Amino acid sequence: MTRRKALAKVRDLKTLAKDQLEAEVKQSRQQVDLAEGRLDSLEDVFRKYAAEFLQQQKKGPVMARDLDLFYSYFRDLGRKIDDQQRSVQECRTELEKNQDAVRKAYTEERLLEILHNKLLRQEEQEAEKCLQKETDSAFLSRRNGK
Repeated sequence: MTRRKALAKVRDLKTLAKDQLEAEVKQSRQQVDLAEGRLDSLEDVFRKYAAEFLQQQKKGPVMARDLDLFYSYFRDLGRKIDDQQRSVQECRTELEKNQDAVRKAYTEERLLEILHNKLLRQEEQEAEKCLQKETDSAFLSRRNGK
């Protein structure tokens, strides 16, 4: 197998790997969006019930049972929000890792293209040199043959 064919195969494999990494980035981005959407909805629920709790307090004294329910609900909702924030951060970290991998794959692919082009130029130069030698040789043999 020639160097050019081997290099083309490596370049094709790198391109395939880059395409797969791009798909992973897309999937990671969707996971981040989904996790952020869940976090936003949990925060909206928290704000809604906090406003409702404040209205209950403004109306007058709140019964101890209702107060206990609100506080336990807020505590549970706060834990869920914290868990979701960690989940969002993990998804973002995964997305950044995948984006870095794609950048690296683009760089490798570009380097292989440069190397491939350099190899093609060298082969063209060698072919031109051979052609020039043959032309010179033919010219000299005709000239000496006369």
